[in-house]
Amino acid sequence: RARRKIPRCKRTVMPRGLPIALLLGLLVAPCANAARSPVPVRAAEVWIHPDGKCAYLTTISDRVYAIDVSDPRAPRIVDSMMTDARLVNDGMTTEDGKYGVFSREGSSNRKDGIVVFDASDACHPKPIAQYTETVSGGVHSSYVYQGHVYLTDDATGSMRVIDIRDPLQP
Repeated sequence: RARRKIPRCKRTVMPRGLPIALLLGLLVAPCANAARSPVPVRAAEVWIHPDGKCAYLTTISDRVYAIDVSDPRAPRIVDSMMTDARLVNDGMTTEDGKYGVFSREGSSNRKDGIVVFDASDACHPKPIAQYTETVSGGVHSSYVYQGHVYLTDDATGSMRVIDIRDPLQP
């Protein structure tokens, strides 16, 4: 019988010393530990909360997972946020970690855009607002800096700047 080769993850160290390959290797395919994966969908990106104890894993699906990474050798899913989307690509918090934003594409009502979430309890984030007004064609990339979200509008290819200094009314 031919032996099936299992692909190995490349080891890349994140800023706080968290090996991204360890996190992704335990949670998503195509890594050697994929057979133990508790995440049933493909991942898009990972963002580490500024407190270093929780990570947000966006998915090629309708959800963002909150993962307790306080023990890097045993990351575990502790919560999630669901949204109406086929793809949740970018996720990022404000510098102080109080709020975060994730982008979404492919919603059933064609109101894509961004979702603002309360990240004050890092491992138990809660969606609190959304912005779809000028970006209903979808948002693939977003970056949060000093109370603003810089994002790409899938429909026009343009960059938009959204003020989230009042996170309840972006």
